Amino acid sequence: MSNKEKLKEIALELFSTRGYNAVGVQDIVDSVGITKPTLYYYFGNKHGLLTEVIKKDFDTLLGDLQLASDYKGDFVKSIRNTISSFFKFSTKHSIFFRLYLTLSYSPQESEAYQVIRPYNLKLKETITKLFVSAVPSNGNLKGHEEMLSNALIGLLNHYALGLINKELEFNEHFIYQVSQHFMHGVYAL
Repeated sequence: MSNKEKLKEIALELFSTRGYNAVGVQDIVDSVGITKPTLYYYFGNKHGLLTEVIKKDFDTLLGDLQLASDYKGDFVKSIRNTISSFFKFSTKHSIFFRLYLTLSYSPQESEAYQVIRPYNLKLKETITKLFVSAVPSNGNLKGHEEMLSNALIGLLNHYALGLINKELEFNEHFIYQVSQHFMHGVYAL
């Protein structure tokens, strides 16, 4: 593995377990066994390193969700596919997912939040597209697409945290329960 990949791997682990602000450049380079100039060469600074760490896995998440949430006429199936895809990703990439949640709930003015914000907007756009696509056959969604997107993302984040903390078990019945939990609110619109 190259030094660049080692830096990203170690940074992901440290940022996820200790928090972005609690980890210094020296902590990272000491863990990899290189010098600061090597990190600066590859990433410019700690902010650039965080950006690279986020990009790789978040791009994977977005790609998976774009496929899963592609509306093909069955709204409930699309919701279940989206939920399943999100949970598969979060359990497979649990270290990254914990970092994503930490950054997402950081103060808006923080450097950490500024890195994750564009990705959160892309996530919201991807999920919102599902609701917009479903409006013609589910008229009650009209005008609520962004609100539903926010609600689904919040629900997914909450349950995914339970999954990565091993408080919940990921299986088909769980996906069914979560989709029912969400759909109950949709039908109440």
